[in-house]
Amino acid sequence: MKKILVCCWLCIAALLSGAGTALAQESSEIEIVAPEGHLGDTLFVEYWNEIVNVHNFPQSKNRVRFPVMPVEGRYVFQLPTGEETYFRYGWGFSQRGTLLSPFVTSVFKIDNGDSIVIEGSTLEDITFTGKGSEKYRAWQSIVLCDKVSSNNWWDLRSSVFDRRSIADIGAMIKERFDYVSSGKLSLLERSRHEIPESDYARMYLEIMSMDHTVALDMIDIFLLKRTPGYFRDCPDQQTLQEAYSRLFVEMDLKEKFPEKVINSSLFYPAYLGFRTGIQMKIENRFDYDSLFTGFHGRLKERLLTIFFINNSRPLDTQQLAYSRKRLSRDVRDPVFTAELGQSVMKGTEDTSYLDMQLTDQYGKTFRLSDFRGKAVFIDFWFTGCAGCSGYYQTVISHAAKKADRDKVVFVTLCVDKDRDVWLESVSSGDYTSGEAVNVLLEGGTASPIVKTFGLVGFPQPVLLDTKGRIFSTSSQDLRYDGPEGLLRTIDLAYRAK
Repeated sequence: MKKILVCCWLCIAALLSGAGTALAQESSEIEIVAPEGHLGDTLFVEYWNEIVNVHNFPQSKNRVRFPVMPVEGRYVFQLPTGEETYFRYGWGFSQRGTLLSPFVTSVFKIDNGDSIVIEGSTLEDITFTGKGSEKYRAWQSIVLCDKVSSNNWWDLRSSVFDRRSIADIGAMIKERFDYVSSGKLSLLERSRHEIPESDYARMYLEIMSMDHTVALDMIDIFLLKRTPGYFRDCPDQQTLQEAYSRLFVEMDLKEKFPEKVINSSLFYPAYLGFRTGIQMKIENRFDYDSLFTGFHGRLKERLLTIFFINNSRPLDTQQLAYSRKRLSRDVRDPVFTAELGQSVMKGTEDTSYLDMQLTDQYGKTFRLSDFRGKAVFIDFWFTGCAGCSGYYQTVISHAAKKADRDKVVFVTLCVDKDRDVWLESVSSGDYTSGEAVNVLLEGGTASPIVKTFGLVGFPQPVLLDTKGRIFSTSSQDLRYDGPEGLLRTIDLAYRAK
């Protein structure tokens, strides 16, 4: 493997002004050793002054992306570094515009003064050397351990437990947590003497946050989404509720962490948001004023931003409308307001999506603004999405048959990569019907309209009122309450002033 270095001195001020962030004074140097097959290719780098939401960081407005071109056979670039700067690199992009990075969904934190040499083509064989490289190696070993131990546990142990037994499910969740977290904590402990205490504290919090999130997710999947009749050892709803409430308390992350460590974490704020969403389901109530009462200032703004972007699906239309108004007052930091503005929680005053040109299955171009005077129901989907197909079959198709077409237009926006696959799915009747306005979005998940709504999952319904304003993005009203709930909400959107 030939070592190729590329020197890239960035126009830092221009890049950062485009990202809406302040100019950083410190910097660090990264040297990439190009793997075979990429010698002389353009290298692409992405970095973030701050990652607000770990679940959608590749689409964040806070991201800066730039190419590194070969200069005299050298591949070296500098990054401006703040307290929470993260980066990754890659050699090209997927059809959907995602950077093809060896780190995939992971990123690495870079600190002022780091001088790192990175060599290798996959997460498994990448090596880090140079000043400050110890924390990179420690985090890489943790990410790899998480992947391997989690897969091993599911392959070797998950079938041992009876998933129709509440007692077995509880034991399964606890065993999986202990098995996966113990290996990562052991690796972190071995690195403790090599890395700064601040990095040790941050990585410990990341490990705990990731594994407690998975535990709560398993409670949601295996208990909260089931009825008493599914289980062999659950006579009634009260028994089931007591079981998942007790397990929630047992698997909650109860340790307290300094605010400085929390601010440096990617996964803990996401955990707190997910935890709050699960607690909402268990208690079957939503109270905006009770959200994150133990936090204040900018950290609370970040937690509110993450919670509503990631966990707003169970909220109904009225709760979402109230929350949008409160967020417009409570979240003032421009970094966070930009994240909210690029999500389904955007304010109703933002109607930029209305004039984006779209093309239907017959080649006719149109804009959503063409439908002013009617409510517009939008369904985002893709071929192979079981939830998308189920949503259409059980809810949308029935509502569409009963809907007054003088009051509402049904539009489907598909993110498939292949036009022939999309056309086959449209004609199959599994995801939509020929009576809807069906659109294949150019660029898929990277298309402007997907980005403006910052989708974090599919299917995603969006309902516009007759003026083109967002009326509802509530999965509760538009999906979970069945055809009747969808029709009722469409009628409210049509009559909205």
